[in-house]
Amino acid sequence: EEQRNLVYIELKKLLNKKSDDGFYSVALHLEGDCRERCLSSYRKMKVALLRMQGITIGIDQYVKTVGDTTRSVLDEVFPHRRGDIYSKSGNKKPAQNDPMVLNKQL
Repeated sequence: EEQRNLVYIELKKLLNKKSDDGFYSVALHLEGDCRERCLSSYRKMKVALLRMQGITIGIDQYVKTVGDTTRSVLDEVFPHRRGDIYSKSGNKKPAQNDPMVLNKQL
């Protein structure tokens, strides 16, 4: 990775590009087949990144929804655990910290 970065910095110098110029703007100044391969690889990586971001957002939303649903169910099943309780110092503390196992196959 370090060697790749050094080669990239040297390429920027050869093309008279600024140190903060992005890969795409540097690759545009390459010639012929090298330019096309670099730009094609960049686009493929960008599409893969966007797909991964979509998957990650979907997983995050799923986990949030499941957590919220589970919390709502537990609040109904165990009403004594619902709401906020405050300590003598005025900080929030959980109603009870009893361990619980939840069988999702009920």
